[in-house]
Amino acid sequence: MSRYQTGGGSARFPDGDRATGRTVIAQRAKAYRTVHGNYPDYEWYDSTPDVPDMIRTGTLKLANKGDEVILREDGQETSCITWPKDVVCREGRYISMKTRSGTPPAPPDDRPVPVFPPISFSGVSGTAFTAPDASQEMIRKAINLADTELLINVYEFADPTIAMDVAAARNNGTSITILLEGGPVGGISTEEEGVVAYLRDNGAAVYTMETTDNAHARYRYDHAKYIIADRKVVLVTSENFKESGFPEKGKAGNRGGWGAYLSPTRGWQTTLQTSLRPTWPGVISYRFPAPATCRKRQPETHTNRHSAPVPLTMPA
Repeated sequence: MSRYQTGGGSARFPDGDRATGRTVIAQRAKAYRTVHGNYPDYEWYDSTPDVPDMIRTGTLKLANKGDEVILREDGQETSCITWPKDVVCREGRYISMKTRSGTPPAPPDDRPVPVFPPISFSGVSGTAFTAPDASQEMIRKAINLADTELLINVYEFADPTIAMDVAAARNNGTSITILLEGGPVGGISTEEEGVVAYLRDNGAAVYTMETTDNAHARYRYDHAKYIIADRKVVLVTSENFKESGFPEKGKAGNRGGWGAYLSPTRGWQTTLQTSLRPTWPGVISYRFPAPATCRKRQPETHTNRHSAPVPLTMPA
């Protein structure tokens, strides 16, 4: 590729340069680095001397509501993406279009910004459990295991009992880092505000993932629900940290969820640990409008039937 063009301008590579393989071109390299953690190969507005500049003609700014990008090689158009005709504009997405010399380009592929490729693990042992039957027992086991570090990533955290167990771990010297969804459906509840304020006041570092004026959130929703204890054990569950998903034994719960308490290989722990990264763009320290109240309340609906946890081992 030798030239990149939109309706408002164009940019070409410096004399002697030519794009081969994967080449990243950004409007401003500093802004790109804020979002992605590294510099692009080129920028078309000069923001840093560390990245070479494209040779720009015109303003070359992309409109959110509608625009097009044309790629040319030796003056000949090789591919073109037009929106909203070819793709739908949404935050936190990237558009991929594959082209081959002499053949029409494939349709654009619209997907979330990629971070982690699929990884397979073997030799993992642990315990499978259902929620609400044994969920509180297993989450307490994971929390109590932590002596030095407890990492929590969850969509909603509104259970005062779990919060008290986490605070007890912090008071025993365990480092606590929590990442929450900053804009859950219906907003952050009063119960969650109180629980998280209580955790903050007990020394936990609490963050939310949400779009800010400086950067888009990496994911549309942070829908994860897991705990990493001392990088030895991972607890993954389908349930948000609410009393309806983790009721006390003999009390009501909301539905038949599931969970797994696992002792995986370090690679799995590292992958989950990396996905809980407070330095990511769109991850900010939680703002606490509520007082640090943490009150228990009675969960609702279906009765806890006490299905026992089941040991499991994946083949090596």
